[in-house]
Amino acid sequence: TLSFLILVFALLVNINTKAYSQTPPCFPEYQGLAYQMDDIVNCPPYNSNMPLDVFIGYLALDSLSKYSSLNDYHTFINRQSFNDTIRTMMRYIYKTVEYNPYIFLNYMYHNKDFCNPIDEYYYGLIDRVLIESPNSLLDASLIASFIIAKVSIDSIYCYMDTNAVWAKTSRLVSASIDTLLKGTPPTYDNVQFFIQPQPRIDFEYAREWFLNDGYDTIGSSFDLEKNKSYIIFFECRFVCRSDSSDYYTIFPIRCSKSKTACMFPIVNGNVIDSHNELGFGTSVNLNTFYTLLANRINAIKNYTP
Repeated sequence: TLSFLILVFALLVNINTKAYSQTPPCFPEYQGLAYQMDDIVNCPPYNSNMPLDVFIGYLALDSLSKYSSLNDYHTFINRQSFNDTIRTMMRYIYKTVEYNPYIFLNYMYHNKDFCNPIDEYYYGLIDRVLIESPNSLLDASLIASFIIAKVSIDSIYCYMDTNAVWAKTSRLVSASIDTLLKGTPPTYDNVQFFIQPQPRIDFEYAREWFLNDGYDTIGSSFDLEKNKSYIIFFECRFVCRSDSSDYYTIFPIRCSKSKTACMFPIVNGNVIDSHNELGFGTSVNLNTFYTLLANRINAIKNYTP
């Protein structure tokens, strides 16, 4: 009803997120990087400043989680080609994540005990895009990413994650953000691990990702290097919840099956994509890359059946 919509748009969300340098109290054995954020007050997290497409995105996800079984959803999504339905879903999901990546992550796991998990619907769409899109890895990476940025690597801390079953050779990376292409960087408060001026991003990855995880081997020597620049597609991953706070980490995305976890080095002003995963070429001028990426993002965001 109209009164309901007015009430929904009148709700305000104030969510704070910051890097958290200590062990999350809800996961004492956790050894990786953790960010802390306030839990959302309203679920779905509607607010009065929210663009209409973002509101529709949250409304659709809320309806799916409450009224559509996962079996029905997967049956439905698996019948789709790269058609109007999938492309319209891509439009709303892209805008919803882009609007505030941290609120979206919080929402995905906020009501997991009371309705079907939102992440099942989200990653189900990404899987279908990866199968059906003619620009499969590019489109899946754009939909799956919470943040996309050109970064310069400031420091790398190497450690062995003794709790990991397989991916034990871990890297904690601190990078300066040179150009932000999607999302917003996290904020920081009294961080102990890395002290760098903003804007920046701290994230983690494991070397084992590139050895034998269903991807083609690209060599055990693969690693990010300090003082070099990269285009990186990032995702946020939930760690745990404690009282009124949630904890999450940031990875280069893996669900799009990129052989480099969507980390592309910049060499002599060119973006190096050795396997041409994004479809722009194996070596493309940085400014040309920006233009091609923006064109594809705009096509997704402005799609109309």
